[in-house]
Amino acid sequence: MKSFLSSHTFKVDRKGRVSVPADYRVTLAELNSDGFLAFPSLTEPAIRACATAALDRITAASDPLSVFAPTPVSPALISVPDIVRCSFDAEGRVVLPRDLVEHAGITDTVTFAGRLHYFEIWAPERFKAHQAELRAKLRAGGASPLPGGP
Repeated sequence: MKSFLSSHTFKVDRKGRVSVPADYRVTLAELNSDGFLAFPSLTEPAIRACATAALDRITAASDPLSVFAPTPVSPALISVPDIVRCSFDAEGRVVLPRDLVEHAGITDTVTFAGRLHYFEIWAPERFKAHQAELRAKLRAGGASPLPGGP
């Protein structure tokens, strides 16, 4: 299974470009994705990102006749209007849209954090604080050590 692993921190250049980790670009290529989809996290000051094929799965799972029904409360449907396609330049860099950068509080550096099927893009200090909070919850017994675990 192709997964996004580890975390990487990179500088944002003067033109607003940031290098995407090489291993993430390899995973995206294996998923037949020439870029990625990015949108604001609904719960954190971070950008969520996934392969472009995820949009096909979201579309396939939705009912075409839903246009005639009340809009359900769905995290996927809530996020769709905010999704932006990010494409790589020849050096493997992307320009993150200003509204996403502002949502995440990104300035001159970013941290890419693998989350298996997707990855997140954070301001580095916010990512460190978030990881520390998650570890504290785990130590206190408030979270499962594995997805789907007890």
